[in-house]
Amino acid sequence: MVEQMGFEIIDEEEAVRRAANPAWLHVVLQDFNAQALLTALEAFDVDARVDAVAVAAFDHGAAPPGYSDRRFRFDFIERIVRRNPVPSAFAYLAHDIPADLTRLQAVAGSISEYVSLSGSSPFCPVIVMDTGSAAALGSLEDAQVYAQEESMLCNIGNFHTLAFHLVQGRIAGIFEHHTGEITKPGWRNCLRSWRKVSCLMMKSFTIADMAP
Repeated sequence: MVEQMGFEIIDEEEAVRRAANPAWLHVVLQDFNAQALLTALEAFDVDARVDAVAVAAFDHGAAPPGYSDRRFRFDFIERIVRRNPVPSAFAYLAHDIPADLTRLQAVAGSISEYVSLSGSSPFCPVIVMDTGSAAALGSLEDAQVYAQEESMLCNIGNFHTLAFHLVQGRIAGIFEHHTGEITKPGWRNCLRSWRKVSCLMMKSFTIADMAP
C-alpha cells in the first residue's frame, strides 16, 4: 500500500548513501525534534540542560502480521492493567519500553540526542508514556480529583479518546473510541453505559472496545 502511494522502500544502508548525496533532500520524521528545541531555548537565552525528560505520545503498537491493530492494542492494555492496575503503569523508563511500542522507542532515541546536544548528564532519567494515561495521571494532581473514592477520567484527543474508571486509585475499566466517530451526546451515553458495566464487573477489570 505504501509503495502504491508513490513511496519507495529502501534499507538502512541505501538510506545512508542517499542522505549523503547533496542532490537529495533529507527529511527526518520525528515527534521530538531535539535541534528545534535547543534552537528555541537558546533564542531566549535559556539553559537547555535538563535533570530529567518526560514525553507522552500515543503509540498504537506494532502488531505482528495477521494480528488486528485494534485487537493488539486492547490485548496490550489488558496485559498492562492486569499486572499493575494504575495509570502510571503506562509510563516507561527508556530502557524498559516494550519492543512493540515503536513510536515511544523512536521518541526515546530523539530524547537521547537532546540530552547529548544540550550537555545534560548522560545519566539523565528519560520517561515516556501513553498520552491518554498521562492525562489521567496528571488529573490526579488536582486535590479534588485525587480525593474522590471513585472517578472517571477522560482524555479527548485529536483521534482517540481514552477514559479510565478509577476506584480507590486503581483502574476498574478502560474505554476507548475514535474521537471523530461520535457526537457529544453520544459520548455521554457511551460513557454512562460503560461505567455501569464497569461498576458491575469491578472485581474483574473491564475494557470497552467501542471503536467501529
